Amino acid sequence: MYTEALKFAQHEEKMIQTAIRALTLNIYNICDDNVYQFITTPPASIYFSDLVSSLRKQCLQLDALVNSSEDKCTHQRNKDIFLKTDKIVDDLFYFKDMLSVGESRLSRVVTQNLLSLLILPLLLPLLKLGENKGSYNISAVTSLYIVSRLLQVVGGKHLINGVAGLLLYHYMALCQRDAIAGNGDTAGSTGDASPLLHSLNDINIKVSGHEAEGEKEININYLLQHLNVQTSSNSHFDGSPRDDNVCIERLVFFYSDVIFDLEFLKVSINYFQSHKEGDIDKFFLMVLFSFLRSNAEINVFGIFAYLFSDNHSISLASLFLLLTLAENKDLEHFPASLLGMSQSQGLMNNCESAFLKVDGSILVRLMPQILKTLLKVLACQPPVSPPMQWHTGWFLRKLLQCQGNKLTDDNIHLFNTSYEQSRECLQKELDGCWFDHIPDTIGHEWGSCKKALELQFHVKDPLFTLELEIYQQAVDGNFNSCFAWERMVDAVKVFILHLQLKALIFMGCLLEKPSLESPSDSDLGKTYSRDISSASFGSEVSLGSGIPCRIAFSYAGVRDIYLVAVSRGISGKLILAEKHPFRSQRGVVIAIAPLAGLSPRIDEDHPTWLHLRIREFEPNFVKAKGSQSKVSTPPADGRWTLGFHSAKACETARLLILEETCKQRSSVESMLAPLLREDYLVNVLDSQGD
Repeated sequence: MYTEALKFAQHEEKMIQTAIRALTLNIYNICDDNVYQFITTPPASIYFSDLVSSLRKQCLQLDALVNSSEDKCTHQRNKDIFLKTDKIVDDLFYFKDMLSVGESRLSRVVTQNLLSLLILPLLLPLLKLGENKGSYNISAVTSLYIVSRLLQVVGGKHLINGVAGLLLYHYMALCQRDAIAGNGDTAGSTGDASPLLHSLNDINIKVSGHEAEGEKEININYLLQHLNVQTSSNSHFDGSPRDDNVCIERLVFFYSDVIFDLEFLKVSINYFQSHKEGDIDKFFLMVLFSFLRSNAEINVFGIFAYLFSDNHSISLASLFLLLTLAENKDLEHFPASLLGMSQSQGLMNNCESAFLKVDGSILVRLMPQILKTLLKVLACQPPVSPPMQWHTGWFLRKLLQCQGNKLTDDNIHLFNTSYEQSRECLQKELDGCWFDHIPDTIGHEWGSCKKALELQFHVKDPLFTLELEIYQQAVDGNFNSCFAWERMVDAVKVFILHLQLKALIFMGCLLEKPSLESPSDSDLGKTYSRDISSASFGSEVSLGSGIPCRIAFSYAGVRDIYLVAVSRGISGKLILAEKHPFRSQRGVVIAIAPLAGLSPRIDEDHPTWLHLRIREFEPNFVKAKGSQSKVSTPPADGRWTLGFHSAKACETARLLILEETCKQRSSVESMLAPLLREDYLVNVLDSQGD
């Protein structure tokens, strides 16, 4: 039954595929040695490699979508990427279900296939500086996303430590060598690297060696053992040509293209040329380890180089992968200490002291540079996209929570620059067509933004790295009210982010939702304003300050109407009303438009015509969260053209609209003034003290 069921394992029909997977999992849960012997040996075991190959194919398709040059950043493209990642995650959960069975032989064959056919071919080429593609020609950001998501979903001690062994094997081997050289054994050291260095036994990977040799299959553990075992009998270089340049080239290859300062490299090459080949390995390790552990600043290599990439998406993706490893409870103590994490603490616990000051810990040594890199992203000019700022701010908050991670004066200057940019962007929106919604947007987004900042590391989806790679901001010249709404909401979110980060930096905590006080009724005018502001379609309003004009409707012909513009506090309306047949000073409302965003303009050829732009897009705060607030096909803005009896009356109407809009904007500015002041945090502290 199992063999016949596997024939339909890759069926296109989702329900059939689900049924097959349910059946296989039921079989895997049968506690019988004969069953496990059958499913973990060929030909039945080929099913697992086929599954990984299918997953690899989906990863290639995902990368093609991410790097597609056609239909850049369309709604459909985003949807396709989401659906493809959803399928990949679904397969990952199937692998997790297999490992959850808890049978060692099954776990071994699944883990080996994932490591050898997917993870290692993706990551190993990325450890070579200057390369952006993996063995499967997958871009770096996609590779980092896949591995991060796999570790999140599938997890497991062998996978976690297998990836850690690959990414950190230089450091682990060198620390192990130092412990042996200094103590004669590893007793008393922070941990023993040998078990982890040997954890990738029996896993082979195809790599590109010397040009004359082409592509060949190498046991991945051999690379690690070459660092850990220094005997000439095991050396890969025994029997090879004695050409020093070839030997140096192979050394650089097998040590993942470790790049040092050029002067240091020249000294090393001179030594290589004057010594026997058998002494090269010992000298290389000795100098490499001494250079790594010295106080001198090193040029980082491997995945750590991507932390400082000019591509911000890759930078955040590599940081996410490293922190995914660092905070995982299955990571062994030695690599955890090497990264700078305590075995009993992690980012998942909302730690205040996650990164311990362990001698030689990599992230601790790089932390000042990492913080500065994140702040430079926030302070970029022109500013990076709002999603990029938000995810960068999320990382910054997580790292600032860790013990001893504080900002230097230079970093505080960078943050202040970034904060000023965010405040200026928000103030710029006061001149936009949605300024009347800014207070409500702040109140609505505050809670969701605070929740997003406090999101725990282990539940954050690394899909954001792909979204950042394809994100494209709307052009500033686009005056569609829908895009203007998205821009205003983004400006609000970015300002909230910076205000919260400022509170964290200077107060040590995040802020609760601010209370924005509306102007008092005594400041809002008379009964007339209240009467107009509460008007609705078909209701009666006073025509006190109305200006007579005409408008042509497609289905109702030309109609004589009155234009009435009025603001009350932060709300404002433009009303078109027909004169009441029996009450001369009253009118019946036939159309209403928001005052904000009208942009009144007199026609150049017809000075009695007044053009108005009407916001057709109606924001819904219930849907204004993340990508759901994005509209694939936004409605076009409405256009009204009003005709007046004279050019003077037309100009009077334009000035009336601008005057009432200015009053409305002043009310909004008064509400936001306390929040935008430099001393806002000081006032918050004073109010808390009271």
